[in-house]
Amino acid sequence: MSKAVKLDHEFDIDKYTELLTKAQGGRSQTEFANDCGLSVAYICKYLNKKFDKAPIPSTIKKIAACAAGGVSYSELLEAAG
Repeated sequence: MSKAVKLDHEFDIDKYTELLTKAQGGRSQTEFANDCGLSVAYICKYLNKKFDKAPIPSTIKKIAACAAGGVSYSELLEAAG
């Protein structure tokens, strides 16, 4: 009998989207994306849960660097798996 091994840390799109929304604060998606140095399309895809792949750590750092609402790099990283 073999069992599939469940990963300890999976990408939690719901939690990641929640944190991303909080990190956006009162800014528009365009303002938030520009502040993070990311494309608007990229931010929108995560906010609308269109990506099922976790962002890479360097992208998470960009978001954390301009995050509002006290959202930290470690919170984003944990949600990303």
